[in-house]
Amino acid sequence: MRCILAKLLQPITSSSGSDKVEVEILTRSKDEAENKKQFEKIIEIIGNGVRRFVTLKHLQTTNAFRLQQNKVGTLPKDKMTGKFVQEWQKVLAGAEADLKEVDVALGVSTLLAVKDSEELVGFRSTTILARLSY
Repeated sequence: MRCILAKLLQPITSSSGSDKVEVEILTRSKDEAENKKQFEKIIEIIGNGVRRFVTLKHLQTTNAFRLQQNKVGTLPKDKMTGKFVQEWQKVLAGAEADLKEVDVALGVSTLLAVKDSEELVGFRSTTILARLSY
C-alpha cells in the first residue's frame, strides 16, 4: 500500500508552472533507524518553518507568504494507535525543537465535507434504498 501511494503521489513532485510547490515523498521501510531519521527530518523542517501561500485581501495582493513555524497539527479527540504512531510520538517527545500542537479537527472535517458529484449520487442512492427497505 505504501509504495502504491508513493507512486500515485510521484507526479506532483515534478509539476511545473508558476504555482510550483516543492514536494518530497518519504517512504517508510522496515528499518526503525531509517524511519526515525525520516521523522527527525520532518521535525527539523517543521521547526525551521514552512513558507505557506496566503491571499491577503486587505493588502490586495495574491502573492503574499507567511512563515508557519513550530506547529504540528493534531486530532486530540482521536486516540491513534499502532507502531507508526508510537514511533512518531517517541521522536516528537524527544525533539529539541519547541513544537506546538494545534487542533486541526475543524480544518480536516471541512476538507472531508466537500463532496464531488459521484459521492452525492452515491449518498442519494443509499438514501433511496434505505427508505425502500423500511
